[in-house]
Amino acid sequence: MRPPLGLMAAARCARLMSIVATRFARLRRARDRHGRACDRR
Repeated sequence: MRPPLGLMAAARCARLMSIVATRFARLRRARDRHGRACDRR
């Protein structure tokens, strides 16, 4: 017996959101380390 489709979709969505969040945080941290020169404009 496999888990319901809603549960699988929720788990997949949560994992994808976590991956996107970690990638976005790493990218933002790298840009902050570079300096806010590009964000000033």
